[in-house]
Amino acid sequence: REEDEVIRQFELQIPAVQRTLFDWGGWYRFAYSNWEDVDRKVDFTEHDLRLWFSISVDDIHQVYARVRMHVPTYYGDDAYDGDNFDIEGPNLEQGWYLLDISNLYRRTLNREPWFETQVKVGRQYFHIGTGMVLSQILDGVGVDLAKRTTSLTVFAARTVPSQDHLDLTLPG
Repeated sequence: REEDEVIRQFELQIPAVQRTLFDWGGWYRFAYSNWEDVDRKVDFTEHDLRLWFSISVDDIHQVYARVRMHVPTYYGDDAYDGDNFDIEGPNLEQGWYLLDISNLYRRTLNREPWFETQVKVGRQYFHIGTGMVLSQILDGVGVDLAKRTTSLTVFAARTVPSQDHLDLTLPG
């Protein structure tokens, strides 16, 4: 405990700029597909570009954003919807803010919290269990509580307006 206290006091003396982490990156994927149906041959290419960044301050605040640009192209008259060349994006695929309440509690009150608690708000990946019930990027807020080997996640979310809706019975 004494060592932890010395480390905490030392970390408080470090300027906030030095406790800020910035990371960024991206990837590009190209795919070419060619197949034959009973009555036609299909040629298809796909370009997928994703760029992201993350900023973390003091292990308390974190901001993350990822943008996606997707270009599917059918050659000839192969597109099933009649649109042979389509540009999707750039779209915000994920963008959220995370507040680690436990670390904030430790830094401000210099005590251990009862629960490990995090709150995340924005466009984020939600999943239940192994993902069989829900596994999708949604707009929402999630709260994670944990104590030793037990955890609880509570969230409220809605489908991203540009995506297909989860409830297929809704009009449009």
